[in-house]
Amino acid sequence: MGAGGRRLGQLSSVFAPALVALYAAYTYALGEVAYFLVEEPEAHAHPVLTHFLGRYLRRLVERLGGRFNVVAATHSLDFVKGLKGGPTSSEEKEKE
Repeated sequence: MGAGGRRLGQLSSVFAPALVALYAAYTYALGEVAYFLVEEPEAHAHPVLTHFLGRYLRRLVERLGGRFNVVAATHSLDFVKGLKGGPTSSEEKEKE
C-alpha cells in the first residue's frame, strides 16, 4: 500500500540535517522546558554542515539557559566539536 492516497509524501534522508535544524527551532520556540532528542543528526551531511548543526544546537541551549536541552546519539566528531565550540576536522588539518 502506498502513501499516495493519504497525501503523504516521502522525504529523502538527504534532508535530515535541515529537518534537525527546523525541528530544533520549533522546539526552541515553544518556550517551555524541552528535551530535544536526535539520533545521528549528521546523516548524509557534509562535515562542515555537521559541525554547524552542533554549533547551532549549542547556541539554542545557551540562549534558553536550561529550558532547552539536547540529547544526541552521534558518531560524528565534527558534530561533537560543534557542540563544544571547537574547530571542524578540516580546520584542524589546515593548521597542521
